Amino acid sequence: MEIDGLKPRVSNGNGILSTAQLENRPYEISRDKVRYLKGHDSEVFICTWNPKNDLIASGSGDSTARIWNVYGSELATTSCQAIHDNSIVLKHCMQKDDKNPPTNKDVTSLDWN
Repeated sequence: MEIDGLKPRVSNGNGILSTAQLENRPYEISRDKVRYLKGHDSEVFICTWNPKNDLIASGSGDSTARIWNVYGSELATTSCQAIHDNSIVLKHCMQKDDKNPPTNKDVTSLDWN
């Protein structure tokens, strides 16, 4: 994967993206590389990228985690558009019993194994 001719690399496996030779200046990503991923029904608390498979996982207050395909057919167009059928939805609900719903259903952490 390249961003405007620069190949990102991941430092120490912590998910922080860095690029070489940027001369300590802010790096702007061109608008045609920006994607809007829509599907959560609440705010997104966490987002992480899997560099081996070019997947993005997002966790939300709607009790779901979504796995997005970065290079799906809808992402190949040059315009920014909403992505609807390009994600896998994982529901998160740790129920204590049948009578009491969980008090906190937010997805606030994600980890690639």
